[in-house]
Amino acid sequence: MQANQCNYSVHKCRNIYQIQVTSHYKKLTRSLKTKNRREAESRARLLFPLLCELFEKSDELSLKELSGIWLGEDHNWSPTTKSKYTYYIDRYLKGTPLPTNSNTRSMHVRCINACWNWGTQRGLITNPPKIKDTGGLPRDIILTTPEIINPFKPDKFKHFCVVLLESGVRVKELRDWKMNEQNIGKKWIRVKAKGKGMRTVKLTDRAMDSIQSFDYSRRMCTYWWRKNYKGEVQLRDLRRTFAVDLYRKGVPLLSISRLMGHSSLSMTEWYLQPFTVDEIEI
Repeated sequence: MQANQCNYSVHKCRNIYQIQVTSHYKKLTRSLKTKNRREAESRARLLFPLLCELFEKSDELSLKELSGIWLGEDHNWSPTTKSKYTYYIDRYLKGTPLPTNSNTRSMHVRCINACWNWGTQRGLITNPPKIKDTGGLPRDIILTTPEIINPFKPDKFKHFCVVLLESGVRVKELRDWKMNEQNIGKKWIRVKAKGKGMRTVKLTDRAMDSIQSFDYSRRMCTYWWRKNYKGEVQLRDLRRTFAVDLYRKGVPLLSISRLMGHSSLSMTEWYLQPFTVDEIEI
């Protein structure tokens, strides 16, 4: 089909029909949110003129307009990810200065630039004013004396920390974990991963002895950690301690990446970067 310089086609992606509009070598894709071909064709005819208008004013889209479209699309994000991205964009649109902490700033910048990149790829914007990202630095603090958690109180919180230290599970994954016959095995538990799926966490004997049903809110976890530990180490650094300990024992990087639940090997390399540079022979 054609209108002025625009053309469109309807195709299926993951069993859902989409409309793709092209104009002057630019492409714009939208989900038609139906598995029925006839319904998809009907919706495409109605949507086509509106998408053509987007092409005509694509260079005029502001970040506010573009982010509204971007956040409204189905990117297969988890609810937490969408909430964070919405928060980062809203702060930036309100004129709030970017955070001074390098890692926090980097997260904000990546989100904003991801929005611009998405708009560019779909022909909604041509010259995005992206922010230069200096990149956050990996945290380099670990628990140097793991035995320090032995006197932690209350006992449930001590067991909570032992499992973090012995398995490398994320704090949120363990807080959300509930004991039942479906997600616990002899040497493993099934937890809700950082994305939408589930992942298997392998347990050591000590972690298996400490595992039990937890019901700690984020506030309570932070409260008991500060009560028990006054140093610079944070609760999430128990997970990093687990990874560094494995690396120093000679465990392959790919195995560490899988045990940590990282999406890529490069993430594991970045994670361990402060602890590997000093050990390279030159």
